[in-house]
Amino acid sequence: MSEAPRQIALGDAFAVTSDARWMNKVLTVGACTLIPLAGIFQLLGYEERNYRHAQEGGEGLPDPILGEDIVAGFMMWLKSLANMLPMLLVTLGCFFGCTFVPTLVVAGGASAAGMDQDNPLPALVMMVSMLFSYAGLFVGSLLIGVLSIDFTRRLFNGESLPVLSPGVSIRAIRRNVGPFLLTWLGSMGAGFVGSLGVVLCYVGLFATLPLSMVIRGRLLAQWDAVVKANEPVEEFGR
Repeated sequence: MSEAPRQIALGDAFAVTSDARWMNKVLTVGACTLIPLAGIFQLLGYEERNYRHAQEGGEGLPDPILGEDIVAGFMMWLKSLANMLPMLLVTLGCFFGCTFVPTLVVAGGASAAGMDQDNPLPALVMMVSMLFSYAGLFVGSLLIGVLSIDFTRRLFNGESLPVLSPGVSIRAIRRNVGPFLLTWLGSMGAGFVGSLGVVLCYVGLFATLPLSMVIRGRLLAQWDAVVKANEPVEEFGR
């Protein structure tokens, strides 16, 4: 009998209090955020540390290591930036292109035909183009948000530019729609946890922001296990 496919256990990702020293570890990372710039990289690096810790079957939360986490977080930031810029440029290019190119074409044609004076057609074309452009921008932003979850997993696994092979992520999501939806919901929940510190006059962010990164790292490790468990043999290891 083949092994049953792995599933997402949201409770395991959020059960950080199972570690007796979880508060000390979280507050240590939170205190590091006071370091200009390096504190942000510490957060990103600790998220990756939690991902690898959970991926290897470790119990509880890993101990933060300041220097290593900052370096790992900086590299993660660089790779994330390199992947987000092409998507952002393509999205904005399509938005402005679809908005203004049809209008300029119509306006140029009307001008060439001597019908540019008091002609409402260019304005109408621009309104319709903007409507479709905003709809496309919304769909594009949603797609980027969805793919970024799996792109992050692939970055943690050592890939540099998963944006150049989005089909790998799309196929992984299509094969595991249910687990991915749970991963997406869990990521939203982790973001909510991260924002809770605002209630305590922002001071609580020193605890809630690291917590959200811990949860996200543990959650992505589960998603990685699901993807690999259900991956066709010919694509394994890509």
